[in-house]
Amino acid sequence: MTQTVTSVDKMFYSAIAFNGQVANWDFSGCIDCNWEYLFSHAIAFEGKQIDTWINYQTVNSTLGMFQQNENFNADVSTWNIVHSNVKSTAHMFHGCTSFTGIGLQTWNMAIVENTAHMFHDCKLFTGVSVQNWKVDSVENMASMFENAGLQDYVSCNRNGGVKTCDSIFQPDLSGW
Repeated sequence: MTQTVTSVDKMFYSAIAFNGQVANWDFSGCIDCNWEYLFSHAIAFEGKQIDTWINYQTVNSTLGMFQQNENFNADVSTWNIVHSNVKSTAHMFHGCTSFTGIGLQTWNMAIVENTAHMFHDCKLFTGVSVQNWKVDSVENMASMFENAGLQDYVSCNRNGGVKTCDSIFQPDLSGW
């Protein structure tokens, strides 16, 4: 029963053969929770059924959560980020070479402050799914889309609080 779990940081870190069942995880018992490096370097993990996770309102950080997962390409559309306390999504999908961004268009990024390297080296990521994100609270976008299947990096719009956004993206994000 996952609702009794109080910490999941690095739970499957470097579990290179792990591709187990993660359906219906309930994080209601995980107070002031971080998902930092939860599946980082678990290169076989595809993320099937991750869209069934519930009660993640206390999650504060997804730093490096799927970092270097070559096979991860799960649908994350049911994760209502705005109803969590997530301030950092830095390195979340960094190195997920199969990740295309399924479901990201539903995310509300209004309170996120750090997206640095979030899609770095995501070779199949096109950026289309994040075009309408509201990123007014983001302060650090450094290398957010570096080597991410995007071409012709452009400088970022520094409206709002963005302080660092070195060579980050190509898709039409003029609404940011």
